[in-house]
Amino acid sequence: MSWPGITAARKRRGWRWPVHDPACLMPRKESALRSLAKLFPPALIIIASLSAASLVPCCTGTEVQFQVTEEMLDNGLRVLLHEDHSVPVVSYQSFYRVGSRNEEEGIRGISQLIEHMMFRGTARFGAGVFDSLLENNGGSAGGYTTKDMTVYNCEFHRDLLARVIELEADRMRNLLFGLEDIEREKKIISEERLRSVDNSVRGRMRERLFALAFRDHPYRYPAIGTEEDIMALTREDCMEYYRSRYRPSNVVVVAAGDFDTGRALELIRRHYGPIPAGQGSGEKIPEEPAQSGERRDTLDVKFRVPVVKIGFRAPPAGSEDIYPLDMLQMVLDGGRDSRLNDRLVKELNIATEAGTFFPWRIDPALFIVTIRMREGQDPYQGVEAFYSVIKDIIDNGVTGREIQMAKKMIEAGYLRGMETISGRAGRIGRYQLLLGDHQMIYTVRERYRQVDPEDLTAVAAEYFSPEKSNVVFLLESGSGR
Repeated sequence: MSWPGITAARKRRGWRWPVHDPACLMPRKESALRSLAKLFPPALIIIASLSAASLVPCCTGTEVQFQVTEEMLDNGLRVLLHEDHSVPVVSYQSFYRVGSRNEEEGIRGISQLIEHMMFRGTARFGAGVFDSLLENNGGSAGGYTTKDMTVYNCEFHRDLLARVIELEADRMRNLLFGLEDIEREKKIISEERLRSVDNSVRGRMRERLFALAFRDHPYRYPAIGTEEDIMALTREDCMEYYRSRYRPSNVVVVAAGDFDTGRALELIRRHYGPIPAGQGSGEKIPEEPAQSGERRDTLDVKFRVPVVKIGFRAPPAGSEDIYPLDMLQMVLDGGRDSRLNDRLVKELNIATEAGTFFPWRIDPALFIVTIRMREGQDPYQGVEAFYSVIKDIIDNGVTGREIQMAKKMIEAGYLRGMETISGRAGRIGRYQLLLGDHQMIYTVRERYRQVDPEDLTAVAAEYFSPEKSNVVFLLESGSGR
């Protein structure tokens, strides 16, 4: 699935979105070195070692059982460490509170550019040193940028921990920002945007939907930025943004795997401790005003079948409503027997597929419904059919079978995300950034378990009214409407 908020910037990565893991919020990554195994058989030994992390049990029965050590350095750096000696592998992830949400007019896309530049070297360690160190020893390095955060993740043999900590701390403050590198990376991002947005009907619809739904808040813009701003970014723009956002108090460092916690903390204090706390940007994220009525738009492109996207203003990750909304998402779009598939695809036979997308965000974002109509069908009829499904849920509720199915699917997604060392590290960091407390990793499942059918009915009525909707139509070629 192509999504411009998470891009493969130069690095060899294979991503897929965990469809039924609403609490996960991170693409799963397959090691780039797996593909080398056919060409270089010795690599199989190292790859098998890294892959063994998938077999590490973190739960007994269905209860989460692992410990996280937390420390805050004097400069504001938050460190979260999970020690696990099952395999000789470490996952090291840095979560920066910076994404397109933090960008102002004129620099849309700069978070993505800084992510690229983080792999272009420092005065001490040149371009490619980080990647070479890991890949030559069977590890991998990558990164991604979303609307809320930029994350750098590494997986490597335990013997490399001291070196990785040194390199990560160094690139937090000492990037070179060479002019040629900046121009090269701007062109790469521009090409990514062309591929994932400008030349993609799906990408253009998504961009149009967010522009329709948000008037003031930066969620209006995609994480990959705008073409005009990307190409206009200067070295001075990059350095100012980097210095104000890439500071210890704006990052959470998470390490999970085979290391001694005391030794890891000593290394982190040594390399990160001297970095000045720095001054924040002083930015104020604009609040989006309440929506007072339905908004509609049409994407004027030729396409063989009609498509409609509906976006409803959804609560932030810190809201208690996210749990029944996640479960309602499973009821609407949780497989062959889901409400949308039953109504629109099977019963009415007006659509070939109907799906939902509801990522957790720091600020109120969107719950998105996408309906791909059958050829010759009216997309306006698809919208009416969706509301008929919502009305049935509000009037008659959900069945006990549906809510149990939703709970089981969310439970399964949660447990799958906790199987690997990297999965646990990623979840610890995301919970800290999005929820403000990584310890919610231990209680979030109970929150889902306590959701009852009435909660689903309540959120359906609260969030899914036409007056709060934003609708983008893609009409069939030749349609006059």
